[in-house]
Amino acid sequence: MKIGYLGLLNGIVKGWQAEYKFHPTRRWKADYAHLGLKIIIEQEGGIYMQGRHSRGAGMEADMQKYNSANILGYKVLRYTPKQMRAGRFGIDILTILEQTSSK
Repeated sequence: MKIGYLGLLNGIVKGWQAEYKFHPTRRWKADYAHLGLKIIIEQEGGIYMQGRHSRGAGMEADMQKYNSANILGYKVLRYTPKQMRAGRFGIDILTILEQTSSK
């Protein structure tokens, strides 16, 4: 499904990459990243079934990853699979683009 979302993201603005290794020393990968806009999109799976992202150790690891991305200057947008299917990321990206162009 990631390739489908990648196509949708690039339809909004070109330059998105899937599984991008954003950190210089850690092996962390962003589900999707746009280097020019410095945006990372993360899809949080298993949140309703006590998956990795909703248990203590997994949440702490995700927080470390997201905080590091923020420190490196990325905006981190997080979505559930349902939000991804609904295209919520498109609305948020367009809002960011609008804010960026008005500066």
